[in-house]
Amino acid sequence: MAVDFRIDPANEIVFSEAHGRLTGDDLLDFQKRLREHPIFRAGFRHLLDLRDVSRFDVPMSALRRLAKVPIFVKGSRQAYVVPNSLAFALARVFRALASDYSDDLEIFRDDDKAREWLGCGSASD
Repeated sequence: MAVDFRIDPANEIVFSEAHGRLTGDDLLDFQKRLREHPIFRAGFRHLLDLRDVSRFDVPMSALRRLAKVPIFVKGSRQAYVVPNSLAFALARVFRALASDYSDDLEIFRDDDKAREWLGCGSASD
């Protein structure tokens, strides 16, 4: 499983981490598992940490499918933490495709800045 997640319902946030080789199917599977989780709510905030991804094999077709059926509602802040320029570019393409809620999605290289923007404190808290 390339994307793991932990839901903090008390603070209304989902913490997700991707590892190793990340594919479009991994992201679609993650979206399905999260959507079906009994304590998940679409209004939660989301922190997606991509810093441990060693290879991105995510085609445009997968990005389009993910953007077409958003899992989080408009107004739910999402922060993606990326490791490099390629990941930053992919995240920006996704944000452009997800134009209905792109104002609520920010891309960061720094985990602390992402957490600050989400209002969830630092990782050491």
